[in-house]
Amino acid sequence: MKINLIIFFISLLFVSEGFSDTPAEKPTATWMNINGNWTITNGKLAQMQPRSIRWEYHELMNYNTVVTINPVAQFSELSFTSKIYNPGQDMTAEFMVPFAVTSPKQHYYYNFLAFKFAGDEKKISRISLIKSERKDPSKPFTEKNNFTITEIASARCNIPYCKRLKCSITFSDGSAILKVNRKKMLEAPIPADHSGKVGFAARNIRISIDDVKVLKGDEILLSDDFSSDTLYVPTVKIKRTRE
Repeated sequence: MKINLIIFFISLLFVSEGFSDTPAEKPTATWMNINGNWTITNGKLAQMQPRSIRWEYHELMNYNTVVTINPVAQFSELSFTSKIYNPGQDMTAEFMVPFAVTSPKQHYYYNFLAFKFAGDEKKISRISLIKSERKDPSKPFTEKNNFTITEIASARCNIPYCKRLKCSITFSDGSAILKVNRKKMLEAPIPADHSGKVGFAARNIRISIDDVKVLKGDEILLSDDFSSDTLYVPTVKIKRTRE
């Protein structure tokens, strides 16, 4: 008996050499689950698995993360609604909104900017803008911890859990501005070109996302209310042949 295994397990993206950005089995998908257990349930994109596995290949693989399958060019605004649920006791809650997500090869997402929310079991108390970059391009993609995280700016905040939050990120005059429920939380300089994929990443928390819109002026580049299943979750496919 001979068993041939053909395995496509994209949650471990660093071993995927031939994967296309457009999954043939779900060509209508907008989002790809790259770590964690994201689902679309009751019209929400949800991550209800609080803990995440730290793979250490790039920062987005250390969170429960989804990203858009296709990049978005020079958009002017990203908006969404969210609900962040309380983390467990003595756990640091972390939620990121990565943008300008790019990769030197396949799905090695070393390079991105992100607004990051952080807090304890009582509330979200800090927001920062971070930048992730590949550290040493001469090292192989399978090298762990070959990335750096730089904090560009930060601010204190007081955001409660389990409340509906209307969030927006706007880009103007070389700055990114984050607002939560119409209140400006943080403004910081960013590179002129912020094209790339966008996504959501969570660690030590459960979260739901809805009403995602990406605009370029008045033009709608992406709009998803999650009324249909637009999430691509890679699966393991096994083919057996017998002799």
